[in-house]
Amino acid sequence: MNNYIRAIVFLFFYILKINSILPQDISQQFRHYTTKDGLPSSEVYEVIQDSKGYMWFATDRGVARFNGYEFHTFTTNDGLTDNTVFRLFEDYNGRIWMYSFSIAEERKKQEFLSKQRERYHKAA
Repeated sequence: MNNYIRAIVFLFFYILKINSILPQDISQQFRHYTTKDGLPSSEVYEVIQDSKGYMWFATDRGVARFNGYEFHTFTTNDGLTDNTVFRLFEDYNGRIWMYSFSIAEERKKQEFLSKQRERYHKAA
């Protein structure tokens, strides 16, 4: 009888432990943001969340920062080199870095010129 009670107590605690491990039903809410909500464009290339909790959106019409309630858009009028921004990155100081179309074009140009120089020097 003693072993029977031990088995029931063990089984009871085992079931409680398994239930705490199983995935819980967590309902998540998703919201679809558009240009009507303040997003500068429907063409979004990258989204990051910074260390302060802001969401940053790289678009073809600037960069948008979202605080959970509203968007603030940064463009060439605010100092961006180009309104088309492909990549976003936060450094260890909390600064947001952006990889824009003009930077990508300049990089392609430099790579092309470098290859041309290599071909010229090999031929010479």
